[in-house]
Amino acid sequence: MSRAELHDKEREVKMYATEAEWVLYMRSCFGTLTDLEELEDVASLTSDPPCATAEVYMDFVLKFTELAAEHGGRPVGAPMLRKWVNALGDQWKYVEPPINPGPSWSEVINGSEVLEVPYRSAVCSDSALNLGDLPFGEVQGDEMMQKTIGKKHNKNCATPGAAIRSWTKGRFDMEAFIIHDGAQCHNTAANLEEAYPDILEGKMQDVNMAIVIGFNGFCKPVSARGKSRGALRPGEQHGKPGHKRDDEPELRRQIRGAMHLASRARMFRHVAVSCVGTGAIWKIDSNENIKNYDEGRTWDGWTKIAMQCFQAHGIPVFPCVKALRSISNQMRDGYHYKNTIKVQHTFAMIIFAQMHLAMLYSAIKEIAHGRIEPWGPKPVLRNELSNYGELWK
Repeated sequence: MSRAELHDKEREVKMYATEAEWVLYMRSCFGTLTDLEELEDVASLTSDPPCATAEVYMDFVLKFTELAAEHGGRPVGAPMLRKWVNALGDQWKYVEPPINPGPSWSEVINGSEVLEVPYRSAVCSDSALNLGDLPFGEVQGDEMMQKTIGKKHNKNCATPGAAIRSWTKGRFDMEAFIIHDGAQCHNTAANLEEAYPDILEGKMQDVNMAIVIGFNGFCKPVSARGKSRGALRPGEQHGKPGHKRDDEPELRRQIRGAMHLASRARMFRHVAVSCVGTGAIWKIDSNENIKNYDEGRTWDGWTKIAMQCFQAHGIPVFPCVKALRSISNQMRDGYHYKNTIKVQHTFAMIIFAQMHLAMLYSAIKEIAHGRIEPWGPKPVLRNELSNYGELWK
């Protein structure tokens, strides 16, 4: 066999290997999506052996993302993914997918002097990850995840930090873990600006950012004791007697805050938003004896607009309807969850899943924009007159 024939054979093997990697990566994405959203009818497909091409599995991911949005009644993913894939045709499968280490990868990392954790990552949350006050004398124990601190990080609450570390160990190097107790989106954006000031200068951060936000700023107490909550509504007021405030200015402030947060989030190479849930899960407007009872549909409408602010930047959103519904009986009040093993496990699974899915969206986005950085700092630029298949020659 001549040298040219060997080269052709090697190139063919590499192309098949790359497609196989895409198949495995998208199967795992499909599995994590069924963990987050209402997809029980198709979840069994994730246990079937690989039996199709990369294009078929990509079509599965696209269609089941749309199905999840239909079943849950909430935006899921980012519509731009289908547009990017349609524009690329089958070109994306010639580029290596993100690294997808196996379950024993963390042990390999610990025992190696050469291999390193492949991805930097961070978590930025509102009070969704606040699991209650820490007992006297205890600390969060998340110092190793707080190399970069947001200015409003709450150090006095219990968190699922230990569970998150166990799920992401070896794959993601957690460098920022920020929990802010407020319900304002612009405060979460301010935390990102404090932790990563370069984003204010338009510098993209090579970080996998998990934004966990419940959008509780879109609701208000509606009973005297504050145990029932309802959605903000133009023309209505909220607050204590003598200190009433109109709902409409606050509603506009929340929408502007979501737009602000989305504009900051897009400066991270890999990013996704999770844990919005539904009004029914958060028990908003769920008291039949109080005016405006609608099982949270008005709140769902406002937060849908907020999630679309992220989707407009190509940032995927995962409301986690299935995952949050599984722990709906684990809440200690209308805003927060209890500090239980089940809650910690669920949040760790959510954050790991959204980071995993975020890399699929960012990988396809980079390929569609003609700039590929799968394995290192040196980019591969595509000439518009060529195609990705030519990169193997």
